Amino acid sequence: DEVDYSLASLLPPQKISNLEAAGRHLARHIQKESNILIFGDYDADGASSTALCIRALGLLGHHNSGFILPDRFVEGYGVSESSARRIIDLKPDLVITVDTGIASFKGLAKLSQAGIEVIVTDHHLPAETLPEVNSIVNPNAFPDSEGRNLAGVGVAFYLMLMCRIQLRESNWFDK
Repeated sequence: DEVDYSLASLLPPQKISNLEAAGRHLARHIQKESNILIFGDYDADGASSTALCIRALGLLGHHNSGFILPDRFVEGYGVSESSARRIIDLKPDLVITVDTGIASFKGLAKLSQAGIEVIVTDHHLPAETLPEVNSIVNPNAFPDSEGRNLAGVGVAFYLMLMCRIQLRESNWFDK
């Protein structure tokens, strides 16, 4: 079982806490043709997560999206207040953080104050409290979640997979 890499051996997405709600949230934004911004970490996990999400959104029929990878020397780590100002200037309807965000309390609060919806996908260990956003998908933040060994790109993959499930159930692809 440990070396079975077939699709049948993937963790069922329903076993990851908050994934269904986050997938529905993202599917609604795709259906409304919202401006979606992917905010990735600047390391290999964040960059691959960002690329995966941009590619997946296009394959799901959404073409109103962009991304930001912050400059760690100028903006610091995560959704900093500086990064949040840059995001706000781009006027997205939805921000999806990938491989980051679970510890970005101040920057995410600025986005919320600006009326921007946020889905945080991350795999890092959280603090005792969680940021106040629309949805958090982080298997390490919820004791009943499976998938604690996923990298950030794995968490982002499961969000895109769940969004596809939600879109398929709403007959999106028939259109």
